[in-house]
Amino acid sequence: MVADIAAVAIPIGHFFGRIGCFLNGCCFGRECGLPWAVRFPKIVNQEGYIVGSEPYSFQLSLSKLSGSEPYSLPVHPTQLYSAIGALLTFAFLYFYLSKRSRFRGELALWYLLLYSTYRFIVEIFRADPRGGWHGLSTSQWISVGLFALAICLWGPLKKTQTIGNGQTEEET
Repeated sequence: MVADIAAVAIPIGHFFGRIGCFLNGCCFGRECGLPWAVRFPKIVNQEGYIVGSEPYSFQLSLSKLSGSEPYSLPVHPTQLYSAIGALLTFAFLYFYLSKRSRFRGELALWYLLLYSTYRFIVEIFRADPRGGWHGLSTSQWISVGLFALAICLWGPLKKTQTIGNGQTEEET
């Protein structure tokens, strides 16, 4: 099934995308005092105006910085949390589950379950401004929907799909 093949490959794309986010400074986390917290630099243009990085500018807009500091306050490296989640998802799907898959679509469903779970959790630690509703970010609502979709599709796909020996799951 094409969805199963894509489900194994997509986390690799997410991994590199989130590394790009980290290098760019977008999708940043809330302030924290953890040993692995990161600080992003103040970026000044040729005219001497502060133009970034995003975490620095965001904290400056909230008056948490005066503008004289060379770096932002320490924040959760949420981009790296997401990158690690994507790498672990890939490893689970490729090295473990792909050899044990019981029905077509199972890898895709596992991907939806794992991605939506770690994305929901990582969103708790993010600070960059983005939309939301009833205390959850847009990404968290999408994660809830993806998780629910995977759960709803699990039974019907498992029940009607053919497994390796030619029998349907119902016949085994």
